[in-house]
Amino acid sequence: MSDSNTDEEFTPLEDLEVGNDAELMAVPPSAKKKATGKKRKAASFGRGRAITVWVLSLLLLMLIVGYIGTVVKLVGIMGENPREIITRTFSNRSGVDTLLVGELLLIPEQRIENLGTIRQRTTEQNFANTLDFLTAIGEDNPPDIPRSLINSTIDPALIETTSIGDLPVISTDGRSPLITYARPFNKELETAQISILIHGLGISEALATAAIRLKPEISLAFSPYSVRLQDLTIAARKAGHEVLLELPMEPTDYPLRDPGPYALRKGYSAEQNITQLEWILSRAQGYVGLVNYQGDALLKDPSFVETFLPLLSRRGLMFVENGTHGPHVKHVLEEHDSYYTSLDILIDINDDEFSLQDKLNEALNIASSRGRVTIGAKPFPLFLMKLALWINELPSAEYTLTPISSKAQIHEARRLGLTG
Repeated sequence: MSDSNTDEEFTPLEDLEVGNDAELMAVPPSAKKKATGKKRKAASFGRGRAITVWVLSLLLLMLIVGYIGTVVKLVGIMGENPREIITRTFSNRSGVDTLLVGELLLIPEQRIENLGTIRQRTTEQNFANTLDFLTAIGEDNPPDIPRSLINSTIDPALIETTSIGDLPVISTDGRSPLITYARPFNKELETAQISILIHGLGISEALATAAIRLKPEISLAFSPYSVRLQDLTIAARKAGHEVLLELPMEPTDYPLRDPGPYALRKGYSAEQNITQLEWILSRAQGYVGLVNYQGDALLKDPSFVETFLPLLSRRGLMFVENGTHGPHVKHVLEEHDSYYTSLDILIDINDDEFSLQDKLNEALNIASSRGRVTIGAKPFPLFLMKLALWINELPSAEYTLTPISSKAQIHEARRLGLTG
């Protein structure tokens, strides 16, 4: 009996080898459910994986198509004459062409992957290529007759010789550096005035050379730390530009931002800061004034402003406030009968192609409503190219490009009793 019970409890091996049906018949019901569930999960997983692969393939295909389109666009531009690019850009206010041209000016290692964001690389190659671009823009510009009105020589009557070096002064007959070295302009203008100051020049000579190729009505400000500062200022004035010097000053976040070894500082005595100031003033001759480089920590200090800005006025120099740091600068300059000039629009490294265009549109609105706008720009390649194109597009019947000193010239002439 034990043998018969054993036969009923076990399935013969030959039955298990018949196939899947016989095998499943010998498997308990609970095991059957588990096996069916596994098959369903495997099938579901397979379908999900197939869908994922299909979606990823589609995305990859889209990326490849977009990349090919960008490459075709770049290759097409590279094969064009610069004048054709410029002409087309005039009618394309979206700025896409300018953005792509800016990309082409970068050496291969510096190409920007995301064409929607521009971050300038300030390399000598970048600036040299920008120079070529600005030269191409200027090929068809008519001769600038007033260019010859700028005298690049230095007037010895406007120099005070000191132990630190030659400093600018008002001559005994009442002529000031501002009046003598400023770029002349039409004082009877009925159109809105646009004044542009490119600042931060001189550390790179290639960059300075590129900026000098801009229209001569644009004013240029050079760093006092430039190695060949006097040579650069002479070259700029020969090209018709009026020139300013940057005045390094301590910022509120010093030493995170360092304005350099000859900057004016809060911790210095008045005598120390005067020595620093005179060193900066002696670095070159032939400039109309100064513009602050950083300096918000000092320009917010009433006692500092009241001490040092009158020193510039007494030497016949204008002061341009780069950024608004409170009412002190305007109040002190007006109190000493000097014309206050500040920058309405600031273009800096944080601006890309599109924010730059927005700021230029804002500048036109300010000029139309107030009669004048002042623009300050750092000399990055995209900015120089965009400004050059934008200036060429300005309707001459509505806007006129004038030097940054235009209003100060009139004020200074009246102050000194000279004709305008």
